[in-house]
Amino acid sequence: MALPIQVHLLPARNGDCLLISAGPALHLLLDTGFKSTYTEFLKPLLQSLAADGQQLSHCIITHIDEDHIAGAVEGLFPDNQDADQPQVIPINQVWHNSYRHLALQTGPVAENLPPADRAILRSLVSRGAAVLASGQPRSLRPISGSQGSVLGGLLLKYHYAWNTDADRGAIVAPLTVQLAPEVRCQVLSPVAAGLRRLAGSWERELTKLGFTSQLRSGSLFDDAYEFWQLAEKTNSATITQPIAASTHASPILYRQTPFKEDTSPTNGSSIAMLLEADGRRILLLGDAHPSVILQELRRLLAAEASPWWFDCIKLSHHGSFANNSPELLQATDSDCYLFSTNGGKHHHPNPATLAWIVTRPLTRPGQLRKICCNYPTPTVQLFDRVDWQTHYHYTLSIAPDGQPLVVSL
Repeated sequence: MALPIQVHLLPARNGDCLLISAGPALHLLLDTGFKSTYTEFLKPLLQSLAADGQQLSHCIITHIDEDHIAGAVEGLFPDNQDADQPQVIPINQVWHNSYRHLALQTGPVAENLPPADRAILRSLVSRGAAVLASGQPRSLRPISGSQGSVLGGLLLKYHYAWNTDADRGAIVAPLTVQLAPEVRCQVLSPVAAGLRRLAGSWERELTKLGFTSQLRSGSLFDDAYEFWQLAEKTNSATITQPIAASTHASPILYRQTPFKEDTSPTNGSSIAMLLEADGRRILLLGDAHPSVILQELRRLLAAEASPWWFDCIKLSHHGSFANNSPELLQATDSDCYLFSTNGGKHHHPNPATLAWIVTRPLTRPGQLRKICCNYPTPTVQLFDRVDWQTHYHYTLSIAPDGQPLVVSL
C-alpha cells in the first residue's frame, strides 16, 4: 500500500507555511508565515496532531524573512517553550541557518563594545523589530546581554536540537538526510557560495554604518544579524505590475517577459529540498535562486534525462518569475504545482511563471497539470478561463476563502 502523503498549504498571506505529512507518523513543517498564520491556522493543526500523539520530525525555517519566520518568533517557539516539555507539540529538530552558520572570523564573546558600535547593532535590531510583527511597527523590548531575541536566541533558550543533521553546522547542499525508512530529504539550496555572499553583504552593511570593532560571537550580534535580514528589502530582479495593467489575450504572450534572476542574498540563502517518499518526489523550493536549483538537480539526477518528473513542485518565492526561470521550468515537470501567496506586496505569482508552466508541451500521455493555490490572486483568476484550460490541459485548484488547501499525493 502506497504511503499516504498530504501537503497542507496554510493561508500565510504573502508568505509560506506548509505542513507535509508522509504517512501517519512523519510530519515536516516548512516555515510559519506571520503570527496571524500561526494563531489562526498552524497552532490548532499542531495541537490536533499532538493530541493524537504525533510530533514534528523537523521544523524547517527556509530563511530569515518576515513572511517565513514571524510565526515562529512571535508564536510557535514562545508558545511551545522548552523542547523537553513542549506546550504545543514535540519538535525533534529545527533547521535554521543564522549568524553562527556564516563561518565568519569572529572573536570571543565580549559585551564591552565601544558605545558607537553597540549603538549600530541596536539600530539594526530596532529596524528589524519594526517589521517583525506581521509588518506592523512595535516598540522594541530591551535586549538582554545574555539571551538573543530572535529565532536563534529562542532555540538556545529553550534547548532545541538545532541543525543536528549537519552536526550543528549550516544546512547547505549537498546534504542527504534519511527521515524515515521510506522518506529521504536532499538539500538543494543554499550552497556554500550563497552563504558566503550573504556574509559579505552583512559585513558590508556594518562597514557602511561605521562599525569598527572585530566581529564577535554573542547574543547582540545574533540579534542584529537576524533583525537586519528581516528589514532587508528583497532585491527583486523582475518587477511585477498589477494584473489589470498587463492583460493578454493568450497565455503564450506572457512568455515574452524578459527573465532576470533574483540577486537577493537573503533569498540565495533559502533552504530548498527534494523530498523523496515511497517512490514519489516533491520539490520544495523556498525562495531559492533557480540557477542553484538547476545546478543541484543536474548533479543529483545526472542519470535521468530532463525534463525531470516530480509528483509535486512548490514554486520558489511565491511564483516570482525572477526565482523560476524558463530554463528551470522547462527542465522540470509535474501534475501538481503549488503557489503560496495572496498576491499582496509584490503581486505574485508572476503571469510569466504561470504561462511557462501551462503552455509547455505535455511530457506524459493524458497529462493534466493542476495549479494549486491557497488564495484566488488576480494572476490566478486571469488564468481561470475554460478555453485556456482546455487548450493547454491544466486545471485550477484554489483553497476555499480563508482556508488551508490540502493536496493529497
